[in-house]
Amino acid sequence: MPIRTVVLLAAVLLVGGCEAEQPISTDGGQPLPVIQTYEVEAGKAREIASVLQQLIQDLEARARALGNNLVVVSAPASVQQGIGTLIKEFERAPAPDPVRVRLHYWLVGGTASDQNAVPGTLSGVADALTTLTDAAGAMTFRRIDYLQQVLASGRGTGIVHGAVMSAESQVVVANGNIGVDLSLRKKQHHVGAYVELADGETVLLAQMGADGEEDETLLFVVRAETF
Repeated sequence: MPIRTVVLLAAVLLVGGCEAEQPISTDGGQPLPVIQTYEVEAGKAREIASVLQQLIQDLEARARALGNNLVVVSAPASVQQGIGTLIKEFERAPAPDPVRVRLHYWLVGGTASDQNAVPGTLSGVADALTTLTDAAGAMTFRRIDYLQQVLASGRGTGIVHGAVMSAESQVVVANGNIGVDLSLRKKQHHVGAYVELADGETVLLAQMGADGEEDETLLFVVRAETF
């Protein structure tokens, strides 16, 4: 959505919400929040909730996606009055060209060691691995598997398989951040999460014990970037 449109819709929210009466808290302080669910076009819930949250975060309000076609908003009644109008205007706005996102997934094995040892195959994620060693001590790392996937923002789910790991993901790009709804699997190990990353950011997503390797820890690392 163009920036000018977002600004105008924010004005609709603020002006439209000034007329409603609000339930007052029992101690006479701030208005009690009202929780309301809005139905949106299938597949648009995360995108709309993300943009909406940016607009209402200073109004004692919060928005989140529920499934792929519902947006749940907790806000004072006066704000809720304008949110319905805001969502309708958002859905009527011309859909932007989808942003393409490249996802990188690394499955890494880590073993306690006297000093850190990161092979060249993992040089691109060394900083993310360091966040672990800073807390847990030095480790020797090895790359077990690597996957790469290209998806369009808001355009469905993609599945990719590697030697021992598989990834199922969908992405939404909003306000400069990349939201990734992902499911990573290695045999009986499974990581499911929704994460928001800055463009080009790399994070250590999860760690768990390896199969039959008492001393080795499995690490799942992810990076997202637009192009």
